[in-house]
Amino acid sequence: MSPELSPSSSPLLHNPGKYRGFSTSISYLFHHPQDCCSFVWCGIFQSDYNFYLFHKKRRSAFGIMFSYIFVPVMLLFSIALCENFIDNQDLKVIIVFLLILTLIIYFSFHCTRGLVGRIKFRQALSNRVVENLEEPVLPQGFCDAACANLLFYLRDDIDDPQPFIEHNFCTRLWQCFECFCCGSMCKCWFQLFGTCAIAQEGREIRSLVGNEKSQVDYITFESYKSYYPRLLKLRKYCNMSLFWYIASLDFLF
Repeated sequence: MSPELSPSSSPLLHNPGKYRGFSTSISYLFHHPQDCCSFVWCGIFQSDYNFYLFHKKRRSAFGIMFSYIFVPVMLLFSIALCENFIDNQDLKVIIVFLLILTLIIYFSFHCTRGLVGRIKFRQALSNRVVENLEEPVLPQGFCDAACANLLFYLRDDIDDPQPFIEHNFCTRLWQCFECFCCGSMCKCWFQLFGTCAIAQEGREIRSLVGNEKSQVDYITFESYKSYYPRLLKLRKYCNMSLFWYIASLDFLF
């Protein structure tokens, strides 16, 4: 294990591996301010952020745009063309049906592929946490990792006392939701788009890499230190020109 990902060096990992290979429970949502990012766009930005900090590399932006934007748009565009420019009704029905079927199969394939990738990532992160612990701890199993990204996840904090957190609007809203959907149905946590799992992984990775290395932009993955001083300088001198604010950020893109 590299020194920058050492669990023992992080003060936040007070229970390394306790929660099925993680140091915080999946139920500890909003215990960290950045947990809110797991809700934005169903956790897409938080998931990419976690992937970058863990693997030290970015996902291919071209591959993502081609797979999730270009191909679906082309299929939908082809369906629209067939509907408007094919006069033979029988031929039109067959082609449109085949295109819609292709779109459904394509969408199902990428959903399955994405789920398998999420499961492998969660297991790899859990293995990283427990591999150097003095006491043997079971890492996240395939079933646990799959359940964390689907519908139900067995509670992992049954014996824990109620943790102390500073309450704000998000925590109050979460506690209201928690009373109805979390832990009350067969001792399971209801999962929505894997949001709780992504937030749990984010807390774990930030603890592993340290606070300084985790202070990066969620889209460009540039360090805040690279551009924030320039923004601060503009604010200090009350420069309200949009041009200079854009100029201070242009190198990020």
